[in-house]
Amino acid sequence: MAQLAEDTGEDDDKLFQTNMTTDEPVSSTGWALGLDYRFRLGFLLRGNVAYNKLLESIETPGVETRYNTPEYRANLSISHPMIISNLGFAFNLHWQSAFRWEAAFGAGDIPAYSTLDGHISYAMPRIHTTVKLGASNMLNNYYTTSYGSAHIGGLYYITIEYNDLMGYISRKRSN
Repeated sequence: MAQLAEDTGEDDDKLFQTNMTTDEPVSSTGWALGLDYRFRLGFLLRGNVAYNKLLESIETPGVETRYNTPEYRANLSISHPMIISNLGFAFNLHWQSAFRWEAAFGAGDIPAYSTLDGHISYAMPRIHTTVKLGASNMLNNYYTTSYGSAHIGGLYYITIEYNDLMGYISRKRSN
């Protein structure tokens, strides 16, 4: 026997949920725009913005559209592979607007957030290696991207890249 939500509250209640589809139309629209520009001195400036909007939601009681997408998202980055002798960098600012998240287990508002990612790199051409020191969400501003998920903080890393694997293999084969 099924129970209505307002009838719950007893310890022995058995609750369940059924997902279903509907024939009612759901309409959305969106666009995206991006621009990259490389300056004469080697700086690369990149930017993009995206817009997504649910135009027509379903008004049937108990039915959710689950259009779990922020209305606006934007990125702005600047980088240079070698600003001074063997030293490069890249920084990216990400922002997205607040939106409503709907899922089978619950619904809630996701606040707008912004993050700053970046790294500095040091190239060692003689040994075909680059070392990077970087961070995702370097300012450690906690945020979430979906209702019920964990909050995301900063991630800091050191990476060592070997940039000549195919050349190394070729040299080994020819010896």
